[in-house]
Amino acid sequence: MSDPKLDPEKGWVISVGYSHHLPLSNGGALEPDVNMQFASARWLASDFVAAERASNYQTFNASLTYVAPNNRFTIAGFVRNIGNAAVYEGAFEAPYQPGVVGANIAPPRTYGFRFSISY
Repeated sequence: MSDPKLDPEKGWVISVGYSHHLPLSNGGALEPDVNMQFASARWLASDFVAAERASNYQTFNASLTYVAPNNRFTIAGFVRNIGNAAVYEGAFEAPYQPGVVGANIAPPRTYGFRFSISY
């Protein structure tokens, strides 16, 4: 291909994360976890239609978990896609309407809590 923007060979992803187990004096622990993913421009489908080329993106996620003594329960708060980036995950061209492309998009910023108990 002569157009470098349409080169099917280009595209890469970098993921970086950090998590740690911090013991507490009561026998429990805190476990912070952060991660980031950066992806260069890439193709969303294998037929290399120009409308299926997605731009680069970066996402950040974080969580903080409290682990009770003896692992009796855990409670965690989390945020995914902190920057609320629009991330396209896949695409397809309509089979009988060339040029019409549909795409899947990842969830927007998501946050919540998780609780688990062991017995």
